[in-house]
Amino acid sequence: MVIVLFLALGYAGLRIAMRTTDTFVRLAAAGITGWFMVQTVVNLGMVLAVFPVVGVPLPLVSYGGASIVATVAAIGVLLALAKQEPGAKEALAARREQRLRRREGRTT
Repeated sequence: MVIVLFLALGYAGLRIAMRTTDTFVRLAAAGITGWFMVQTVVNLGMVLAVFPVVGVPLPLVSYGGASIVATVAAIGVLLALAKQEPGAKEALAARREQRLRRREGRTT
């Protein structure tokens, strides 16, 4: 299940990088996604005894203060970059309106 979630994170990051027209967003999203995927592959390789033990933590899972802070900050940047995707602003606005309509329906 953990591997599937990391693959989903990698797919989402690459989707952000591929769908944008802004060069900075493309490079930043690809770099953050590559960082997560390489770190994940190295950690899983160490656990499976395929790679030598080098002490790379598994993002969002392994304990480590500085590692988790950097990982969470990078995911925040990736989420901010996702807003630059074509159609993202319209989808977020439609979702907000739908939530407001549901909330108004409950109160009346």
